[in-house]
Amino acid sequence: MKKSLFYAGMFSMILTFGFLAAGCATAGPSVAANTANISGYVALDSSQYTILGNVSASSRITVDKAKGLTTGDTMNYGYIGDEDNALSIGEASSVTSSSFYGLVKSKTTVVTTPQGPAHKARANAAYELIQQAKAKGADAIIHITTDVKRSLDAKTNIETVTVDITGIAIKVN
Repeated sequence: MKKSLFYAGMFSMILTFGFLAAGCATAGPSVAANTANISGYVALDSSQYTILGNVSASSRITVDKAKGLTTGDTMNYGYIGDEDNALSIGEASSVTSSSFYGLVKSKTTVVTTPQGPAHKARANAAYELIQQAKAKGADAIIHITTDVKRSLDAKTNIETVTVDITGIAIKVN
């Protein structure tokens, strides 16, 4: 009898701990992702669209290599055209796992983000560029130029990546 009470008590404690741990879990960071695909508009004649104006954006990411600390990432990612992994970056997928014979389940959200400071800075700047184009009512952005500057301060071991992107917002007639 004492043995069965012991096991019942342990079982109750494990379940209680599992539910408390699941309830105390914190939400992960919010990630926004946008894609402006211009591949369908490449063959447009200038009479087939209206120029809405210039758009430009900039992003700066710093990495303290000694501390492993990255700053400047806005967690807002945008992609223009057919950049590698544009469809998978910024997507969230849920993974459900079970433990203790399937009685305690936990759900984890996995977010794929750009890797490395240059990719993050480019995606941050592209997101801002797309937001500016959307604010003008644009369907696409053409004549895009991207300028990436990378520097490393040897004394502080801090890498800085700055990305400037410019383009022309258009509305298809």
